[in-house]
Amino acid sequence: MTDATYDHDGETIFIFISEDNGRKRIDAGEDVADVVRGGWSCSPDRALGVDHLVAVDQRDKTVMHVARADFDFSESQPGKRKSTRVYFTLSPAPELEALVGLPSPVAQVRNPVAYAKTDWLLFGDAALDVDDDATRAVIDGWVLSVDADGTGYVTVPPGGMLVVETAAA
Repeated sequence: MTDATYDHDGETIFIFISEDNGRKRIDAGEDVADVVRGGWSCSPDRALGVDHLVAVDQRDKTVMHVARADFDFSESQPGKRKSTRVYFTLSPAPELEALVGLPSPVAQVRNPVAYAKTDWLLFGDAALDVDDDATRAVIDGWVLSVDADGTGYVTVPPGGMLVVETAAA
């Protein structure tokens, strides 16, 4: 998926990496992207709607890898039952890099995959206002405003606490 064709109307698949489904391979030196790109139980119709993949370390529930994802028809394999083992072609996802090292925004349910709408992941459920002077989003009483010169302002609701983390250079 190139930047020119990038669209985020689909879903993000969250892969929870345990000892049994890839952690041992990663610890042995295999590339994380090679481990997380495939062999997941998912219907092909659902896989077609996936546009991002987020790998979560099941031990501490933190995001360990993010990627844009396209369903790979050539490697996906029909299952013995109703499930299909799907594989994805991965590419960098700079729009999600800030998630790496943070707690997963999506909880694991009972199997190693979960889903979230990509729009929700990228933009949350913020009420967004854009005018000539600033862009403003309100989420659960928190207000983020970014003015025309790029300066950001955060208003914290009563009882809230703001922690600022900067991205590594």
